[in-house]
Amino acid sequence: MNTEKIVSEGGLLQGTYGDHGFTLEQDVTPFLEQAKLERSISDQNANVRKSGMRKVATVPDIIALELLTKYGIDLHDETVQDDRYIMRKAVLILQRDYPHILSVSKL
Repeated sequence: MNTEKIVSEGGLLQGTYGDHGFTLEQDVTPFLEQAKLERSISDQNANVRKSGMRKVATVPDIIALELLTKYGIDLHDETVQDDRYIMRKAVLILQRDYPHILSVSKL
């Protein structure tokens, strides 16, 4: 999956999962619009960029499912959310594969 494709095809994101190859689809347009707004705010406000804890992305369920099935990263698991190493890995994957859902321009 790739957000460049999502943006050009009206916001729908599809993924095929599991041995049976079932396909899921989600309209991620609201996520893309929210991330764009958040990047704009972050770019204009140095205090947001310098704060210790900050939002990195709003991850649609279909992308969270891909992180779980491909990389074993369960973003909904509290222990994963508290693990800096795993979260950094997730952020790097999101930067590489889904830059349009990031809430910040620079990490």
